[in-house]
Amino acid sequence: MPLLGSIILKVIIYSLWCYIAIRYLPKKHYKINHSNKFKSALKFGVIRITIGLIVGIPIWYFSSLIFPNDYSSRLGMSLPVALSILIFIHFISWCIILRFMLGQILAKIKEIFWIVGGMLISCLMDIILLISFQFVFTIC
Repeated sequence: MPLLGSIILKVIIYSLWCYIAIRYLPKKHYKINHSNKFKSALKFGVIRITIGLIVGIPIWYFSSLIFPNDYSSRLGMSLPVALSILIFIHFISWCIILRFMLGQILAKIKEIFWIVGGMLISCLMDIILLISFQFVFTIC
C-alpha cells in the first residue's frame, strides 16, 4: 500500500508541474486541450509516471548489474552511479513529456528551465521516497 500511495503522490506532483507548463509556457502547443487544462495536466502526469516506470526499472536493473558496488547497499550500486542514473532517467522522461506537449523536441529557455525544474522535483521525490522506504525501491 505505501508503494501505491507514493505513486499516487508522484502523479499528483507531476500533474501539477505539467499544469504549470500548460498554464505558463507559450500557447503554441497543439497537443494540449486548453479548454480543460487540469485534465490535460493529469494525463501528462500519468504519462510521466508511466515513462518513469517503463524506462526506469530496466535501466536501474541493468545498471546495477553493470556497475555493482563493492559493499552491501540496498541501492544495488554506488551512490554516484545511482544519482547519475536517476538524473539521466528524469531528463529523458521530462524531455519526452515536453515532446508530447509541444509536438517538437527543440526547446527554448523557458522549456529548458521547465525540464530542469521537473528533474529537480523528480529527484527530490525520489530522495524522499528512498529515505521513507529505506532505500529499497524508487526510480520513476
